[in-house]
Amino acid sequence: PNAGGERREREGRGVSVHVARFVELQPAAITTMAHDDTLKILAVGRGNGDIQLWSTVAPRWHPIGVCVGAPGSQIRAVCWAQSRLFSASLDGRILEWSLSTLAPAAAEDSHGGSVWSLAASRDGNYLAAACHDGAVRIFAVTEEEGGGAVFRKALPAHDGQALSVAWGPGDQSLIAGDSLGNVRIR
Repeated sequence: PNAGGERREREGRGVSVHVARFVELQPAAITTMAHDDTLKILAVGRGNGDIQLWSTVAPRWHPIGVCVGAPGSQIRAVCWAQSRLFSASLDGRILEWSLSTLAPAAAEDSHGGSVWSLAASRDGNYLAAACHDGAVRIFAVTEEEGGGAVFRKALPAHDGQALSVAWGPGDQSLIAGDSLGNVRIR
């Protein structure tokens, strides 16, 4: 057989044979998803650090690219702010991704260890990160694309790890859930 995967014609029969080699597929768990209504793109975060991007334009969704994560980085949250893609992971980094190069455009440390959840304010000007140390941290999204997000302040920490966060009505409050089962409104 031809190891290169090329086609061969058998003499005298005119039968085309294609030799293929298979690679073992090792999918990574889907840990988070977020959709941008303006760009019509779904970001799918995976446990191996990759983010798959899907066009959601009807009538048929299709993949448009993969942002390849750093080895050992486990994506726990993706969100869109001002049609810019941000991710947070267990390595404690918050990344802005370039949609043209599919590579990180900016990185910021969470200042609180692993990030379990990330939420954008409705106007897209702020990100809230639920961190391993129990605190929710607020980051300002820079005006220029690719500028990332800048740490602004930390809210008082929970006794357990902050695992989830959401903005309240009118972005006037933050709601956080922790590893001890508590929900706090700040």
